[in-house]
Amino acid sequence: DNPRLRGPFLAPIEVLDWLDDGARMTAELLAYFKRFGHKTSFFSDCGTYLQSAVLSDEQRAAFLDSAAAALPTSDTDENKTRRVAMTTTWHQCRFLLQPKQALDDMLARAKELLRLFNDSTKIDSQPTEFDRGVGDDLALLSVHYLLQVYECGLTPTVRHHALVRSILTLEHALQ
Repeated sequence: DNPRLRGPFLAPIEVLDWLDDGARMTAELLAYFKRFGHKTSFFSDCGTYLQSAVLSDEQRAAFLDSAAAALPTSDTDENKTRRVAMTTTWHQCRFLLQPKQALDDMLARAKELLRLFNDSTKIDSQPTEFDRGVGDDLALLSVHYLLQVYECGLTPTVRHHALVRSILTLEHALQ
């Protein structure tokens, strides 16, 4: 009955992974996201299941779509931190499941994540258990996308620009 215990909610996901039941596993992952998506542990709890061979690409896409639809939209004071935390988790899942994109898409995602990070700095919340702000991972994800642009850059100018933006993003986030 303790709403903070995650193990009983992870167990069905593990069993469905063993049973090779991707459809039900997708539903359980979504239920877990709705319950624990605001916790920093969600990604470490479910990352391997999201990458499991049991899930098809369509099921992964369905999970992302359904999880996006489940994100809180209300901006009441008590909900702001939860919304940012769940949005961060969703973006982590998106990065895991859709890592390589066109250069323009990766730059757009990096810009979107940086905007979300800047918005999250205005929320008066307690640091997470890792002494980070609730939206700090958004800045880190932005840098990951920029580093992918660097890796895929077709010209030295594109590569240099992506690397400089990555450094500036990290510097801004650390202030």
